[in-house]
This record gives sequence, structure tokens and C-alpha cells, in this order.
Amino acid sequence: GKGEAGKTVLVHSAAGGVGGFALQICRMFDMIPVAIVGSEDKAKFVAESYSLDRSQILVRPWRSHKFADAIQHILADLGMAKGQEFEGYDIVMDSLAGKYFKGSYDALARGGRHILFGAAVFTPRGDLGTVWWSLNFWFSIVPTFLRRPKMDVQQMIGENKAIMAFNLIWMTDGKTEPAKLGKLIDDMMAPAVRWTAPVVGKEFGFDQTLDALRFFKSGKSVGKVVINVDK
Repeated sequence: GKGEAGKTVLVHSAAGGVGGFALQICRMFDMIPVAIVGSEDKAKFVAESYSLDRSQILVRPWRSHKFADAIQHILADLGMAKGQEFEGYDIVMDSLAGKYFKGSYDALARGGRHILFGAAVFTPRGDLGTVWWSLNFWFSIVPTFLRRPKMDVQQMIGENKAIMAFNLIWMTDGKTEPAKLGKLIDDMMAPAVRWTAPVVGKEFGFDQTLDALRFFKSGKSVGKVVINVDK
């Protein structure tokens, strides 16, 4: 996302594993994060785990228009506190997509980057085979998917904004040179990179893999959900 000191970053799912690393990157580069979480418990977790001021954490409203207003108000309040006027967010780290995409994209400053690394609002609850009979799937997820945002590339050029889709799975598809993934890991683990240990929210045994996936999909997890493999 071309992070630099003083840049503003909107981090969705900030209580999760990727969100936590995004907050650490913000700290390393002296960027200004706004963390989005799904509950008050997660807001408390983020504040304590990443030493983030509560004013920089938003419990995500259910209504998309309220969410859009809230992230704009937080940015304005941060600007007043710092004696600056932020045009918008320079980077958005988005794991949700769906109805929260437009508000996040619209809040970008010129030259901003909207980085999509997930689409959690389209993830059905339940196990394969029972999903198709779920009311949540047919009355929430399907309509949300059908109403998903469509981008006008001409408008994007005029606004000077970028959307970047990111998925590390393509680094392990057998077609990509393994050395490229190895270099990414080496760069991340260099001594100059000041990571703190990731927060492990809950651990499962290998025979509990299905339970781990159910817990991960529940939206109640924080930090990393770890499956321990016996040697």
C-alpha cells in the first residue's frame, strides 16, 4: 500500500490475525490507523493489544450508510486533534467487501489505495450441505452478492484511486516460483523488522479442525486461530 509516515490507514477486521499485522505495520511506519471491529469486546482487545487510542477504533455499525458517516467523522476528529486536515484515507485494508466497500472506497483520498484481501460478508455460516438451506444464505448473503459494487473505471481515473486485490494462495499454486514466496518471508523476518509475537486467540487440536473452522467463521475470534499438528 506504499505506507509512509503520517499516512492514514483504515483497517477492517482489525481484531483478526491479518488486521493485527496491519496495525503493527502502521506502527513501524508511523502511520495513523483507524481500526474497524465487530464488537465492543473486540474494540477493547485491539486497544489493549496494540496500544491504540479508543478514538481510533470503530465498532462497525450494521447499516452501511452509518458506517460511511462514522469513518468520515473519526478521520475529521483525528485531523482536529493533530492540527491537520485529512482529505481522506490513504490506504484501506478491506477483508469484508460487500456493503461496506463503497463507504470505504468513497473515503479514500486522491491517490489512495483500496486493498482487498477478503470478502467476509459473502462467507456463509454453517457446514457444506446445510448452507443451501440457511435463511441467512438466501435472504442476506445472496442479495448482498447480487448488489455488490460495480466500479466505473473512467470514474476511477478521474478520482485517481486504485483498487488492489490480494491473495497469497496464488503464491502456492505450483505455477509461481517458490523462491518468490521465500523472499517475501525472508524480508518479513529480517532483523530490522520489529514484529511483536502474534496474538493467539484460540488453539485447537488437529482432530478438531472442523470445530476450528466453525469458530473462525463465527465472527467471534480474535487474533490467530491455531491448529496444532502432533508430530
